[in-house]
Amino acid sequence: DDLGDIDFSQEIHRKEICGVALMLGYLGFDGFTSTFQDKLFKGYQMETYNQMLYVNLCSACVSLFGLITSGTLFPAIEFVSKYPTCLFDMTALSLCAMLGQLIILYTIKEFGALLFATVMTTRQFLSILFSCFLFAHPLSAVQWGATFIIFGALYAEAFGKSSEKESTKPETESLVDKDAELGSNLSELKGQRLESETK
Repeated sequence: DDLGDIDFSQEIHRKEICGVALMLGYLGFDGFTSTFQDKLFKGYQMETYNQMLYVNLCSACVSLFGLITSGTLFPAIEFVSKYPTCLFDMTALSLCAMLGQLIILYTIKEFGALLFATVMTTRQFLSILFSCFLFAHPLSAVQWGATFIIFGALYAEAFGKSSEKESTKPETESLVDKDAELGSNLSELKGQRLESETK
């Protein structure tokens, strides 16, 4: 019995480590994806549809490789042929995923990765709130504190960057006005010079 309890506790500990590692990997890759997409939009002037095409092609290749190596490709085809009505659900899920990708890429392209992260984090925060109140999944005081710290830091960074952009707008506008004034003055001087030469 004692050996069984030890093995059971060790198995739980291994699962906890795997769960934490998977969560950290998800957070790392999720943060990298939107930032790198923003870099592609700004650095290479890529279109939304180009990114969708290449990302989905890579995803299809990875999925096909996983099905082949795990030996589940033919069972999957057999399942679809046996239950053809599931194609309707697959098509509906694919359309929803396509619309979601369009909205995500448009948000990143037009507003940047930081605002997209803010939107997605707000969605997750609302999901947590609905889960707590509707399905009676309470959070401890430490979990509530960590949630507010994360959201507070994220929103502070977002509002800080937006205020920096607003403060730089008047400077750029004044520089544009000065360039316009210099251009008009130069054109007037050239006109006066031509008039004096003709006289």
